[in-house]
Amino acid sequence: MFEQTLNLHNWQRAFHVDGSLRDIYVHETTAWDWSKFMQIVARYNPVFYREGEAAVLPDRVEGLPGQFGAAALLLSFSPGKVGVNCHFFVEDEIELDVDLREVTSPLEVKALMAFMVELGRSLKKNVTLTEEGSPTWKWFGYEHTDDCIILF
Repeated sequence: MFEQTLNLHNWQRAFHVDGSLRDIYVHETTAWDWSKFMQIVARYNPVFYREGEAAVLPDRVEGLPGQFGAAALLLSFSPGKVGVNCHFFVEDEIELDVDLREVTSPLEVKALMAFMVELGRSLKKNVTLTEEGSPTWKWFGYEHTDDCIILF
């Protein structure tokens, strides 16, 4: 699946370092989706911060102190060598930041795609990679219904 996608798509264009980040989105999420997300991320050696201080990663979203948007929360993890950050802005959307400087080869793209597929399959939802802060400016994504990577 990934090899065909990488051959068809110029990954360097999607991950061109331009001073911005890329976002990964999962829309219409619930507390169950967030708990499942946290179970998946636990396999990627995450580091969790609350108000800038290292803290224990709760295994359920209900364990997040202050809930969404009320406290400065940060979850950092790395699929492959790519750093990904989650700030827990709102409950109905998982938004993750990807640092473009860490995507230097097709290997990192494949690791990121594998994470997106794992997340989409587990949540039974679409997962998209977009421009920073622009959920409608999509580069590629995992399409749950067809169980495939889609290029936009």
